[in-house]
Amino acid sequence: MMIISLVWFLVILGLSCLLVGLAVYVYCLSTYTTKPYHCEVVREESFKIPIETEKETIELDAKILKSIYTPTDAPCVIVCHGWMSDLRALRYLQEPLTLQGYTVVAYSSRGHGKSGGRREFPAIYEDIIKVIDYLQEQNQFGIDPNRIAVVGHSMGASIALNHAYLDERVKVVVGISAMHNVKESFERKKKIFSLPFWAKVWLKLTRLQTKLTDEENHYASPRFYLEQPSNTEVVLIHAKNDPLVEFDNFQKNVELLNLPEDHFLIFDKGGHSFFHQEGMILSQVIKWLNKYL
Repeated sequence: MMIISLVWFLVILGLSCLLVGLAVYVYCLSTYTTKPYHCEVVREESFKIPIETEKETIELDAKILKSIYTPTDAPCVIVCHGWMSDLRALRYLQEPLTLQGYTVVAYSSRGHGKSGGRREFPAIYEDIIKVIDYLQEQNQFGIDPNRIAVVGHSMGASIALNHAYLDERVKVVVGISAMHNVKESFERKKKIFSLPFWAKVWLKLTRLQTKLTDEENHYASPRFYLEQPSNTEVVLIHAKNDPLVEFDNFQKNVELLNLPEDHFLIFDKGGHSFFHQEGMILSQVIKWLNKYL
C-alpha cells in the first residue's frame, strides 16, 4: 500500500509540476514584450483616456509615440494588446512605426496594466471607439482622424476586427492570432495533455469566461462583424501551430472576407506570440500600412 501511495503521490506531483510549468509558459506567450528601444529621435508621452461608465469614470493608461519624422496630422496606428497583457505588448512595432512617420498610440484595456475598471466584456471591445473619439477630440495629439489603423494581437485582434472594423475612420485593421467564432473555439474538445488543452486550462485559471451564451458569443466573435460590409482593409497574421487560437480560425476569417494572398501572412511555426519572428511581422505590417493607410 505504501508503494502504491508513493506512486500516486509522484504521479500527482509530476502532473502538478507539468501544469504549473505549462501555465507559466502560456502566460509568457500572452504577455511577451520586447525591451524598449533607446533612440533619441523617438519621443514617448504617457496620458490617460477617461471612459464614462454607468457607475463611474475610469481611466485607461495610454502612451503616444512620435519621432522627428512624424509630420503634423500624421496617420495614427493604435496598438491593442491581448488578454492579461498591457500597452507594452507588440513593442517591436511601436517605435519602428514612428520612424516610418506614423503616430503610434498604445493603451491598456480596462482591468489590465495600470488601467482602471474591471476586465468586463463587451466593454473591453467597445472601448476602442471611445479611444478613437478621445484622440480625435484632443487637438494636441496632432493625428489625421481619417487615417487610422488598429493593430491587435489575440484579444486585441478581436477588438480590431469587431468594432474598429466597422468604424469609418479606421482604414486598416491588422489581426494577429485572431479568433473567428469564440464559442466554437472554446467548446472544441482538446486532446488531453496537449498544448491546446493546457492553454485552455490557463485561460480558465486567469478567469477568462470560456462558456458563452449565443448573445455573448455574438459580441465577442469577429465572425459576426466581418459578415457586415465595410470599406476597412483587413490583413491577418497567424501561425499554423498556434495553441491558443487554432489555425482554422484564421482560415475561416480569410474565407469569410475572401481575402487575396497579399492580405495575409502565414507562419508554419510561431505559436501564439511569434517569438523571434518579430522582424518578419514588422516588415509586413509596414508594407501594409504604407499601402492602405
